[in-house]
Amino acid sequence: MKIKILSLVLALSAITISMSFTNVDDRCTDWLAWGNYGRESKLYIKICEYESGGSGYYKFKNSNDKAVRISFELIFNNGKTSTGSTNIKAYHETNGSSCYSCADKNSGVKEWSLKKIAFEGEDGYW
Repeated sequence: MKIKILSLVLALSAITISMSFTNVDDRCTDWLAWGNYGRESKLYIKICEYESGGSGYYKFKNSNDKAVRISFELIFNNGKTSTGSTNIKAYHETNGSSCYSCADKNSGVKEWSLKKIAFEGEDGYW
């Protein structure tokens, strides 16, 4: 009985932790998929701006059964770009990464792309 109660407490803690990364008052896109089919269609981005509109952030999600390393580019409405790369575990999402230009009043995101994708076990993944 103690094990079942402990498991329930841990499960509820995990739900609370995962929900705390996006404030419900922030303005966010839906999860936007990269690609139309296969594993690439299970890689997503969510772009948000804080309720105040002063800045924002973005998050990536991997709905595949293997971890992945991605290199990405964000292109903003003002012509500036931001690039980066990150690893994402299978069936996980990243924490929010700060993004000043993600807020509409600072520019807003015009488009985004994944430049490199390497799944666990493939060249380019580490």
